[in-house]
Amino acid sequence: LVGAMATIMIIGRKSPEVMIGFLRPIENLVNRISQRFRKGKAIEPWVDSVVESFGEAAGQIAKNPKKAVLVFLFSILASTCELICFCLVGVAFGLSIPSALVGGYVVATLFAMISITPQGVGVVEVAVIALLAAYGVNTATATAIALTYRGLVFWMPFVIGALFIRRTRSFSQTPEERSRQLRA
Repeated sequence: LVGAMATIMIIGRKSPEVMIGFLRPIENLVNRISQRFRKGKAIEPWVDSVVESFGEAAGQIAKNPKKAVLVFLFSILASTCELICFCLVGVAFGLSIPSALVGGYVVATLFAMISITPQGVGVVEVAVIALLAAYGVNTATATAIALTYRGLVFWMPFVIGALFIRRTRSFSQTPEERSRQLRA
């Protein structure tokens, strides 16, 4: 996914016509399928705006390469921390198969990205349990690992954020108060 988006960004910046020519048939196919299911209603055209947006993003990255590299390095660090978290949870529950630990993390991350549910809620847990079961981990242990990991990296930050969002000044103000503050 990241490689496809990077390719669209680069081609969209260097020669947007090529990218539009490549994506237009996909847009037409999606539109035809959509019209069959939506009783003749066409979807909004999206190719031009996607190519323009990705081209602008590539331009911003080209203008600020040091920031882009820094963001990339921080994302690698964050992913490494999540991998360590998954491995430590697995080890805490007695799992010592390195390929199962790394594979479980990869499956959790992948299904969080591609799932039809927001952040893969429900899907990630089942996918991790299935992968760990394929490695011979008993279902109870696999379930404990999946739920503990998701509790630590998804549910705990979500709940803390939900509780404290009202304490954040910008969220506790009315729209009028926010606009007044912006004008001042």
